[in-house]
Amino acid sequence: MDKKITLSQKAFQTLKNMIVSSELRPGERLDEKNLCSMLSLSRTPIREALFRLQAENLIDYHNHSGIYVKEISFKSVKDYFEALLPIEMTIAQIAPLRISQKELKNLEGIHEKINKAIDKRNYLEITTQNSLFHRQIAQATNNTHLFDFVERLQNQGQRLAFLCFSKEFATGNTLEKHFQKVKEQHKRIITDLRKRDIELLKKTAVEHVQLFQSRITRYLSQTF
Repeated sequence: MDKKITLSQKAFQTLKNMIVSSELRPGERLDEKNLCSMLSLSRTPIREALFRLQAENLIDYHNHSGIYVKEISFKSVKDYFEALLPIEMTIAQIAPLRISQKELKNLEGIHEKINKAIDKRNYLEITTQNSLFHRQIAQATNNTHLFDFVERLQNQGQRLAFLCFSKEFATGNTLEKHFQKVKEQHKRIITDLRKRDIELLKKTAVEHVQLFQSRITRYLSQTF
């Protein structure tokens, strides 16, 4: 049983990374047999991984045509940011009141990993650790519904972040400035949480969402 769970988790994480990094492109059809061959795994862990990817809104099952990587469109991005901001505001209302010292320490550790990944320009690691950063804050609310919402949103956010960080247009001074602001805002978020200052955290959270949204908007304007 342990081996089965381990293989399923391995398949899920590998495929998720491939979707986030666009190695499996938006809209690409997925074939179970090919995935089994590519990952050297049997169909059972692959199928379990695909069901989990569907639950996390990263793939779509079409009744008559197969399994596809979830598309990224203007509509999906608009929906994402419309949902993200009010969720972040709600989290900012609750997390400062409930976050523990252990969770704050974990957040600081993730913040350091993000900074190191930024310095190395390891885009997959940046998006992975950034997602963990925001999941940790959501978890600090001790509200399972909020955390479930954030889990789904972070999957979409990881894909968007990787796309707009790793493409050719992302190089240069504008990306450097963006990452510097990310570092500064993450540091302020930790400070606001430690001070348990709800109003300051809400202000920082809005700025953080707007920073990401402006980056995504710039990417989309040059891509579609």
